[in-house]
Amino acid sequence: LLAESALHTGRLADAASRADEALASARSADAVWAEGYALGTQAAIAAAQGRQREAGRLAQDSIGAMRRIDHSWGTARALMGLADLARLRSDPREARLMYLEALPILREIDARPELARGLAGLGRVAADLGEYAEARRHLAESLRLSHSTGSHIGMTRALEAFAALAVREGQVERA
Repeated sequence: LLAESALHTGRLADAASRADEALASARSADAVWAEGYALGTQAAIAAAQGRQREAGRLAQDSIGAMRRIDHSWGTARALMGLADLARLRSDPREARLMYLEALPILREIDARPELARGLAGLGRVAADLGEYAEARRHLAESLRLSHSTGSHIGMTRALEAFAALAVREGQVERA
């Protein structure tokens, strides 16, 4: 969690160091869930540093660890990391596949904040592909879920995505 905090505040070197430490601790304790989580965090750090190939490998390793222990939330989290990475690589079709694989898992376990994040990602992908009605549908569901869970960051992200969609549709004032 300290690695994630450092990542989200732009302290990438600190994030990488803490994630390496977390992974080593998890492996020495044979704590597979913690290993999978640390690998997912390392993937996000590698992506933030522009090392996309390594980020993809680490995300796949995270999925593998989470699947070994049949941990649904961890698997879905890692799948969404791969989806986000595909969006960064401008590969909306691959991103869509990853989001679509993660969403049923998140629905099954009622992980509403993560589901809202995945729906927002799927909405952005639909917008990237010019599928505006589908984008609005996914973004609206994301916004409703974020509101119902009190996730201000989720609501903000959904509204930003709606604004970007309005711009694509030529509705600059609405944006």
